[in-house]
Amino acid sequence: MTKILHIITRLDMGGSAQNTLLTCLHLSLKYEMILACGLSQESNMTDAERLAVDRQLEEAMRCGVKIVTAPSLVRRISPISDILALYDLTRVIQTERPDVVHTHTSKAGILGRLAARIGRVPNIVHTPHGHFFYGHFGPVLSKIFLWNEIICLRSRELCNHFGLEAMVEKNHQGKAAKKRSRPIMKIPLSTCLR
Repeated sequence: MTKILHIITRLDMGGSAQNTLLTCLHLSLKYEMILACGLSQESNMTDAERLAVDRQLEEAMRCGVKIVTAPSLVRRISPISDILALYDLTRVIQTERPDVVHTHTSKAGILGRLAARIGRVPNIVHTPHGHFFYGHFGPVLSKIFLWNEIICLRSRELCNHFGLEAMVEKNHQGKAAKKRSRPIMKIPLSTCLR
């Protein structure tokens, strides 16, 4: 059975986390699913939200999704934690040997894609969930994240553009996309699994 590893920094009630959880839940009917995530301590969830996420995780596990916690995988930039997270993710990949690594959000995308390259994963998919490109972190940091996404996307990887194309168009009217060696595309995950 094809094994897919999803990587995200945190699970909360936000759109990227909910999208990732639902994707794992639904794909678990057809594929072996693993979800690696941080502890979500940076999320300011209410008790009710935390309970809802815990219920969703329990449901995912009942449906066969394996949950792997990477405590060092945090949203904020933290060089020590980031190095530890890269090490943890590389170990998960070496242990699980997935056919596909699908990363979500910028931080998990950068570290997860690097770990997947180190682990020689044959298929890498990234969904940036471009919410922070629209002024969430201010113009300078947003540009840094944008260029990071563009630089990190290698020719053998697929980008499920959940907002990336619009983000590139909004920033410099597509100038960033013109400098790329290949286009940013909407890619259904099933494309990797043929």
